[in-house]
Formats: sequence, structure tokens, C-alpha cells
Amino acid sequence: MDGALEELEGAVRSLSLERDLSGIMDSPLGRRGARRSLRSEPFFIGVAGGTASGKTTVCDLIIQRLQEQSVVMLAQDSFYKPLTPEERANVKTYNFDKPEAFDCQALMECMLELKAGRPYDVPIYDFATHSRSCETRRVMPADVVVLEGILVLHMEEIREMLNMKVYVDTDDDVRLARRIQRDVAVRGRDVAGVIEQYTKFVKPAFDQYVAPSRKFADVIIPWARGDNVVAIDLITEHIRMKLQQPDLRRIYPNLEVIPSNFQIRGMHTIIRDHTTHHADFVFYADRLLRLVVEAGLGYLPFSEKIVLTPTGYQYVGVDFAKKLCGVSIIRSGESMENALRACCKGVKIGKILVHREKVWSQMPRVASDPKLAPSKSAPVHLEANGAATAADAARAPSPLGPSRRASAAEEAPADGSAHGGAAGTSARPDGSGSNSGSNSGSPARIPPLPAEHRRTSSSGVVAAGEGTPWMARRPSSGVVTGQRRQVEQELIYEKLPTDIAERFVMLMDPILGTGRSAARAIQVLLDKGVDESKILFLTVIAAPEGIRRICGAYPRLRVLTSEIDEGMEDLHIVPGVGEWGDRYFCC
Repeated sequence: MDGALEELEGAVRSLSLERDLSGIMDSPLGRRGARRSLRSEPFFIGVAGGTASGKTTVCDLIIQRLQEQSVVMLAQDSFYKPLTPEERANVKTYNFDKPEAFDCQALMECMLELKAGRPYDVPIYDFATHSRSCETRRVMPADVVVLEGILVLHMEEIREMLNMKVYVDTDDDVRLARRIQRDVAVRGRDVAGVIEQYTKFVKPAFDQYVAPSRKFADVIIPWARGDNVVAIDLITEHIRMKLQQPDLRRIYPNLEVIPSNFQIRGMHTIIRDHTTHHADFVFYADRLLRLVVEAGLGYLPFSEKIVLTPTGYQYVGVDFAKKLCGVSIIRSGESMENALRACCKGVKIGKILVHREKVWSQMPRVASDPKLAPSKSAPVHLEANGAATAADAARAPSPLGPSRRASAAEEAPADGSAHGGAAGTSARPDGSGSNSGSNSGSPARIPPLPAEHRRTSSSGVVAAGEGTPWMARRPSSGVVTGQRRQVEQELIYEKLPTDIAERFVMLMDPILGTGRSAARAIQVLLDKGVDESKILFLTVIAAPEGIRRICGAYPRLRVLTSEIDEGMEDLHIVPGVGEWGDRYFCC
């Protein structure tokens, strides 16, 4: 009876604990903790070099100096493929130094599991029997993961996951002497067999695979004496510096975060507060935008310049970078234009609009039949001269909102300018326009999109071809449903300086969420001939998802932000700031 009561009490306690944990995870605090755990990624270090070059010794010294950090070590030798009975019978003719001897798929799976914050059972390879032991070694997630092996830098899929690549360089004769000592004492080989294997397989594989991989290394350590303490100290200090940075900053060297202080945190507190008045939001947002722009200008190249002061002495300073322009991503990015103009007198500013939405289109087209031409019943009707009427444009979905379709149709400019109007159209700061001309007796016409602004969808449907207004979208995906099809249409509008390919570009958008629009805008700049290294993306708040998309896809581009938020939730950054464009431009 007492035993039954104890089991019942234990079950009640477990149910209560489970309910409490479930409540915590469903709470905002629990969700924030889960999002933070997704942001943490280990710092992967790859150590390569020839056989017996001292890779394991280098790794051990690095780990000893990082005692205050969580560090684990992986050996590529643990992932040797077990030999078949036929290969084991002719083991003297088997090449253990070729890439095919390793189970690369299992090694990749191990690294991906550790990157995701999950433990992994690493196999134990028996060099005496040339097979895997029935036992495994459980490796737990850590801040730093050190991977050592002869082909770590040769295998491209492994190399791309490394954040730091080290090559240990040792003379051939020293490596041979060390290998003989190790294989005889540890792996049960005889001297003659070791020398035969070295000359037949190890040395040729080193010349073919290992030595060429030296060009991929970030650091090359001379290790003939086995006591290069300076190199170990430099590597250790670099790792400590990386671990002190935000999680994403360790992984992406092209990510820059403005050092935080109470002033910046205070301004973020005000603009994030949902009760903040519109005027206060604009005031403190402008202050933050100015700080971001000023910090971004510091990453542009400068040249030395000597000037003569009024006292008659020389001052050695620097000259600002020439050929600079700004590009704002409409519409939130336009809030950063004044900050750039205040810092750079007379700077040229371009605009890019990226808009996506799902609509029903009267363009039945079977995706499996590329030869099927689009239907003649297009969503926007063109007149004989290739222009569209204002009524057609008003029926088309507008990126500016349903209430502003007509004004968008009236103000579409012939030269592709962002806020300039056609004849008789006056532009307003918020992008709307009013028709003051004498064309009331005839429908307003929208000129064709200039050739440089046209985009073609991946399915081959011309979205903005000759005679099509710039407000027409391109269908990028969807399914056929009878005579109608739901498609995701994309609008790309650009107004950029003609010589933008020769300029440094500050791409501006105060919010970096998923990064889809930013990536599309960057691609527009690259298509215009802008060098990737000359693009600096400025944002006030960034989500980890957008940082991964932009920094990973464009490693030579630099991203600068003032704060990194926890993540995305229902297509919104959390904790976030809300809709920046609405809060900044609308009262």
C-alpha cells in the first residue's frame, strides 16, 4: 500500500513539473530563451598538416590556454571508413591518406549536429584491426570545436564550415621520424612497414592533397622545433576576442555591431516603446540613424592629407573617400537619407523598391509546359502605343497600399525617378502626388518602363517588357487553378546614378528582417556593375535570419547595425520596433 502511494505521489510531482516547464516555454521568457539558444553557434577551428606534423600537439596547447571556455576536439582519424574483409586481407596495399578513406558524410553530420547545439556520438577507430569499435565517444556542444586531420583543409565541404583555418608546417624528414616512433609505439606497426607505407602512399598523398591545401589556411605555423609559443598565443588571443563578440559576429567577419552604451540603449528603449509619440519616435530615430551613418563612413577608405593650420603648422590628417553614393530601399530606407545628407554634403542618393505579394492573375499557364504562351488576357491592358490607362493601373495591386493606387498611377514618372511627377503632377514627401494638369478629359498614360529597369521571371514570362508600365509585377511562383492562378509577384524599381559602378555604395534600410528584400537590392547593385566589396549595408536593427542570409551570401560586403534582435516571429522581428515606415512617416 505504501509503495503504491509513493508511486502515485511521484507521478503527480512529475506531471506538475512537466506542466510548469510547459508553461515556462510557452511564456515570452521561454520563447526568448529558445530563440537565443538558436543564435548560439560554436566557433569551428580546422587544424591541418602532414602526418606527424604536430597537429594534435598544437590543438592540445590551444585547448590548455582556453580553460575558461568550453572546448571540444575532434580527430578526422575517428572517421576512417572500416575496411572490408578483402581490404583487411590486403591492408598493406590500402591507401589511408586518400580522401575516399574517410567517411566525410559522418564527419559533416557530426559538425552540423554540434552547430545545432546537439550532442553527437563520435565513432572510435581501432588502428590495429582497421575497424570501428562498438563503443563511441559522446561529444557535447561547446563554444569552440577544434577539428584536426590531414585532409581537413582539402575537403571543400568541411573547409566551408570552418571559421578559422590553421596549417601546421613541418619538414618531411622530421615528420617521417615522428611517424615511425608513433606507429611503432602506439599502433603496433614495424619500422619496415611504416617506411614502406610512407614512401608508397603517405608522401605521394601529401604532395597531391595536403600540401596544396596550405593555400586555404588563415594561419601557417612553423612547427619543426615543436615550441612555437608565439603562434599559439596569437591564435588563442584571437579566439578569445571572437568569443567575446556577439554570436553572429564570431561567425561572420563582415558583420559590424556599433559598441553599445547607455545612450544607444536609451534611444532604442524610446523608439521600441509602443506608447512613444510620433514626434519623439522621429527625433530619437534620427539620432540613431545619424550614429549608424557616421559609423558606416568610418569603414570607407581614406587617403592621407597634409594641411596648413592658421598657426602656420602642418597637420597630418586624412581625406574623405571620393565617389560615394547612398541607395535607400523604399520606403523605410528613405528615413536614412537625411542622416546621410547631413554627413556628406551633396551626396548622390538612389532608390530601389522591392515589393512582393500574392495575387490572382488571369494568366493560365501550365508550369510543366514551357512552350505554352501566356494568355492574351493580361492583367494590365495596353493601348496601341504601349501605354496603360490609369484605370488599369488603379486595378493593379500597389506597393503603396490600396488607398493610394490611383495616385501611384498618376505620378509614375517617365524618367523612372522615385518622387518626381509627370507633366502636371506635383510630388509630396510621403510619395503621394496630386494631378494639377489639364489632362482630366483623357485618361492618364503611364509610360513604358526604361530598358534598364526591366526584369524577367525565371519562368520566362516578361514582367516589365517593352510597353509595360513599371507597376506591373512579375509572376515568380504559383499554381494553376482553372482560369486563374495565385502567384507571388515581384516589383523591382530602381533609380540609380549612372556611374554607380564606379562608386562606394551605402545601402540603407533601418530594419533587416528575413533579408530577402535586401538580398534582391544587393543583386540589383551587382547587376549594375558595383563591386561587392564597395557595398556597405547600414541598418539600425537586424535579425539573425537576415544576417545569415546577407553575410553568408555576400562575404565581401559589410553589414553594420546598432543592435541584433532575438529573431523572427510571424515575419516580424522580436522584440522589434514595429512597422518602421508607418511609425516614422505617418502621424
